Amino acid sequence: MKKLITFLFICFAVNLFAQNIFLSDIIPVNPTDENFHYHHPLIQLHNGQPVVFWSKPTTKEFFINKKQGDTFGPPKKIPTPGVTPDIWNGALGPDFAVHGDLVIIAFEKYGDAIYTVRSTDGGENFEAPVAAFPAPPGRYPTIPSIAILPNGTPVVTFITADANEQNAQFESVYSTDGGQTYSSSSVADLSVSGGTVCECCAADLMASNDGDLYLSFRNNNGNTRDIWLAKSSDMGQTFDVVVDMDPTDWFLSGCPSNGPASFDNGDEVVTIFYSGTTSMEKGAYFNYMTKSDNSTGVATKIPVFAGSNSSQNYPKISGNQDTIGMVWQEFIGGKNQIILDYSTSGTSGLTQNQVQITPPDAAYSNPDILFDNGLFHIVYKDPANLTPVYQVASFSEIVNTKLNHSDLFNLNISPVPASEVVRIDFSNPDNDLIDIKILSIEGKSVYFQKNITSGTQISVEDWPAGIYLAKIQSVSGIITKKIII
Repeated sequence: MKKLITFLFICFAVNLFAQNIFLSDIIPVNPTDENFHYHHPLIQLHNGQPVVFWSKPTTKEFFINKKQGDTFGPPKKIPTPGVTPDIWNGALGPDFAVHGDLVIIAFEKYGDAIYTVRSTDGGENFEAPVAAFPAPPGRYPTIPSIAILPNGTPVVTFITADANEQNAQFESVYSTDGGQTYSSSSVADLSVSGGTVCECCAADLMASNDGDLYLSFRNNNGNTRDIWLAKSSDMGQTFDVVVDMDPTDWFLSGCPSNGPASFDNGDEVVTIFYSGTTSMEKGAYFNYMTKSDNSTGVATKIPVFAGSNSSQNYPKISGNQDTIGMVWQEFIGGKNQIILDYSTSGTSGLTQNQVQITPPDAAYSNPDILFDNGLFHIVYKDPANLTPVYQVASFSEIVNTKLNHSDLFNLNISPVPASEVVRIDFSNPDNDLIDIKILSIEGKSVYFQKNITSGTQISVEDWPAGIYLAKIQSVSGIITKKIII
C-alpha cells in the first residue's frame, strides 16, 4: 500500500464537501504585444466591472484597465506630469481606491512627498498629481495606503521615518473635496505594546460600510514584527482602538516587505497576513476582531495546499457575511501558484475548501481578490507574459465569463486515495469527444488519452505517491480535478 498523503479532495468545479465553485479561463489584462510589465496588480470595481491597476518599475509608470464585456482592451497609462514615482519591489508601492466615478492613485516620491492623482470619470482621464503630504525636513514619507469613505472622503495613510529609516510612525491626511486638496497630517496614535511601526511593510487601509476606517499594519518591537489592527472614527485623525491580531511573534532583523489585508464583514473585521515565525508554523494566517467589543478571535493558520514542501506568501481576503474568499501564492514544485480558499459559512468555514486556480505548467504570483454580487474577482501576475491576468470564481455558472462548467460532465474520479487503478466516470449526453490529460503537481504530463469513455480505468500502481491534476476536456469546456495517489 502506498503512503497515504492526507489532503483535501477538491476539484476546480466540483467540490464534494461544499458548494460547487466555478472557475473562469485566465484572461490577460494586457492583451496587446506591448510590454506593460506586471508589478503588484490590484483590483477594484467601477459600475460592477473590474478595474485593474498596476505599475511598471523599470519605467516608473502606472497603468489601469477596465474589463469590457468578456475581455480587456489596451491598458491606459496614467500620466504623472512633473513627478517621477518611486516604485518598490514585492507588495510595496502605490495603492488605489474607487468610489463611484472617483478613482484615486496614491504613490510616493521618496523624500519629496506622498502624491495622489485622480480621475472623476471612472479612470478614463486623470488630472495632474497633487501633493497630499509634502515631506517636512528630516522626515521621509513612504508606502501610502488609500481608502474612500462611504461619503466620498479620501483618506491616505503612510509611513514617515528619519533618514536612517528609524523612528517610523503612521501619519494620515484626508480630503473634503474629492482629492483636490488635503488636510494637514495627523500622527496616528498607534499605541501598541512597544516598538514602532515596521518601516518597510505595506499597511492596508479599509473604509467600512459604517463610516469607520480600519488600518491593519505590521509593528516592529525590537525586530518582532506582528500584525495589529487600528480603528479610526474621525477620518484617520486618531486611531483610538488598537488590537493585536497576531500571536506568532515573528522575529526578523531584516525587512519582511509585506503586510496584512482586511475586509469589513458586518459585525467583524477579518484580517489576513503572512508570518515567517519560527515559534509557530510559518505561513498565512487569518484572524478577526468583533466590532462591538473590539475582542479578537484566535489566529488560524491557513493550511498549505500542496503539503509540507510548499510555502505561502502575499495572502489577500474579501467577502460578504457568510461568503469569504482568501487567495495567496504558494510555491509548489519549483513554481509559484495561486490558491483560493473559500467558505459559504463565514470564518468558521475557512481552511476547509481549497483549489489551485492556476495551471501547474507556469508560474504566477502576487494575487488580489475582491468579492461582489456572488463573484470572486481575482488578479495576479503572469511573469512569463509580463502582464496581470484576471480570473473569476463563482458559485453559479456565468455564460459570458468563459467559465469552466462544473456540471458539464458530472465527473467523478475514484477511489480517493488510489493505489492501483483510478476510475473516471462522467455523463456525456451530447456524445462529445472527451480527452484526458494528467499532470504531476510540478506540471509534468504523466498521462494523455483522447476520446475516453465513462468508466475508463488508468493504472497508477507505478506512479509515485503524491498529488496529480486530471484535466478533462471537450468542446464544451474543461474540468480540472485532483487525484491523490
